Amino acid sequence: MGANNDTGSSTGYRITKVYQDSPLSSLPIEPMLDFLIYSGEENPHDPPLPFNEYIAKNENKEIDLTFFNIATQCKWKAKVTPKKWGGRGLLGININQEDYMTAHTRVLRVLNFFVNSPLHKAGFKSLTDYILGLERHSFTDLDEFTNFVRDHNKEEIELYVYNSTDGSVRSVKLVPDKNWGGSGYLGGDIGVGHLHSLPTRTGKPKVAQPATPIANETKKLQSEEKKEDVEKAKEVIAASENKSLQQEAEIHKEEVKSEEKAVEVLGVDESDILVGQAKVETNKQETSEFNS
Repeated sequence: MGANNDTGSSTGYRITKVYQDSPLSSLPIEPMLDFLIYSGEENPHDPPLPFNEYIAKNENKEIDLTFFNIATQCKWKAKVTPKKWGGRGLLGININQEDYMTAHTRVLRVLNFFVNSPLHKAGFKSLTDYILGLERHSFTDLDEFTNFVRDHNKEEIELYVYNSTDGSVRSVKLVPDKNWGGSGYLGGDIGVGHLHSLPTRTGKPKVAQPATPIANETKKLQSEEKKEDVEKAKEVIAASENKSLQQEAEIHKEEVKSEEKAVEVLGVDESDILVGQAKVETNKQETSEFNS
């Protein structure tokens, strides 16, 4: 878990994996986005214990832990009981020691790529995908990532990628290939720097979502034991859902027609329409085509 005492610094522990049935598995942790923050103020020892010793000292005791999410830029707290659970460690997580305050800037943004390039085959999305790093390592800059890609030519690497559209983190298997048929090892442009930092995410709180108005109304009718009204409400909800499904089907048909038209005109998938466009946000930002 790390042996350094990081009091007064912004060093934290990036949570890269949470094991099932572990002490932290019930928390709404987002691997690769959430950090454990330990300042040393959580315990009365003088000097404060290093983090791993603090956890061991509090085995089977409830303690407060502080977390920081780099996508929301918010701290949150939870009560945790370190204990033996059948797996490794007392918390059941994998962590990397990193600076959590700058983690949102140490990402690589996929700007664009060519059709049939390694980036395209791996399923990357232009402008909205941000490479966070490997499970055990985050890249400090573009040069480090470039060297890593060159060293793994034609080898499969597993990257963790954040998408700013849906706010999700996914695992992506990428195979760099200098001879893929175009320019570079990846066949696209990668951006780093302030303008390519992880955008702050809103609208995805860690608490459970409140019930919808329809669900609230149904619950109210049930509590008042108005069975007939409840049945009518269900019929109205079902009719509304059917209508929504029909509308979505019509919209989907129009989108398909639009995509087919794009393919017919451009000869590329809808997701690749941005390929070849001018680089965005060139205000002294670094980009690389991996042409070496």
